[in-house]
Amino acid sequence: MSDVEKALAHKHSVVVFNMNAYTKDQVKSVIKYIKHPNLQHYIFCSTGAVYEEMSKKVNETFQRGKNPY
Repeated sequence: MSDVEKALAHKHSVVVFNMNAYTKDQVKSVIKYIKHPNLQHYIFCSTGAVYEEMSKKVNETFQRGKNPY
């Protein structure tokens, strides 16, 4: 049993807010173990991982870099 499966076992989610996935396969692994009849919304929120590493602040119009993950 995978860690994702263990964490989601017996959960009946209506909304999932995911800020941890980096790949399509990671999203699929979460969806696989959600009780689909109850799921109404799946929200994926990107993180700062889409930006290149740097010491200055970034804003919404900042140029994106390559995600090393």
